[in-house]
Amino acid sequence: MALKNERFWPVEVKWAAQIHANELKQLSKYAKSIVLTKKKEKGMLDRFPTIPVPLALLELESLCDQ
Repeated sequence: MALKNERFWPVEVKWAAQIHANELKQLSKYAKSIVLTKKKEKGMLDRFPTIPVPLALLELESLCDQ
């Protein structure tokens, strides 16, 4: 979970070679959910955007610098 601009952003981290959509049942309860992954590229899993963990951490760092 993350808060940005007073908004709730559900985040789940999956550090596995394979991720299955049925593992993301909790995220399906929320709009704007994202999955942070071990993969090296952004993508989609079912209806959830996926972002590599290192990239997400870099983006978080830039948000903190503002």
